[in-house]
Amino acid sequence: MDKDSRASLWIPLILVWPLVLALHVILLPWIVAVAVVTWRSGWGMPILLCWPALFHLCCVLRGLKVEVTETNELVLIYFK
Repeated sequence: MDKDSRASLWIPLILVWPLVLALHVILLPWIVAVAVVTWRSGWGMPILLCWPALFHLCCVLRGLKVEVTETNELVLIYFK
């Protein structure tokens, strides 16, 4: 892989994180309401714990590879 064909995604990800945070804040009351309603059936705790787990998963994406073959042609994103 050439140095010229590498894509750096840290800038776009920095622009996406505020949108993800805003979406999380908007969805949080609904998540809590669903967790309260389903608490007695045993689904409340997993519903509350899935959001921190998904955030953690996004933060620890080791092995994420982004391969750009041409400037305007193909972007391949995969996990190694």
